[in-house]
Amino acid sequence: QNKNDSQIKVELIHSFYEMAAQDGAVSATIITNPLSQDSEVYDNSLEYSFLEKRIGQITHLPKCIDGLIEKFDDPRPRNINKAIKSGVQVFRKGEEAFDFLHNTHVANMLSIGGSPKKRSFFDSIPKIMERSDWDVYVACVDDLEIAALLVFYNNITVEYFTPAIVHEWRSTQPLSLIIY
Repeated sequence: QNKNDSQIKVELIHSFYEMAAQDGAVSATIITNPLSQDSEVYDNSLEYSFLEKRIGQITHLPKCIDGLIEKFDDPRPRNINKAIKSGVQVFRKGEEAFDFLHNTHVANMLSIGGSPKKRSFFDSIPKIMERSDWDVYVACVDDLEIAALLVFYNNITVEYFTPAIVHEWRSTQPLSLIIY
């Protein structure tokens, strides 16, 4: 919206629920914009039986990468330096990294009782997205893959989507270095 109009938002929310009901949906999900400060409109207008709140972590990056590490609060700089001192190196890869990413993601999610993404999710990425709109970053020690991260690019935004780490290498902080 060019103009913040709460009434229009409320009407859109109600229309969304009407469409979901007309289509026979058994579930409907609304994800709010983490950059908008309008949560009260949704809190007062949503009809829900389950509400999941997540913390959005947004870092506005400087034009120059010099000094980027100073933007992070502890323990991030310390974790990044630990990964570097541990010999972790990060490589940008494509779909050849999906096997490692998926297998590690499944192991991570099952270890915490979560629901892992299906392999078909990863296989669909190059079919439905331009190659310039995503990457998989893989952290290695020597030639051993120890962590991976799927990222999506849109306009001037980078979203990290699926982090995965080999449990035995967690203490070396490879995901902190990948994200950095």
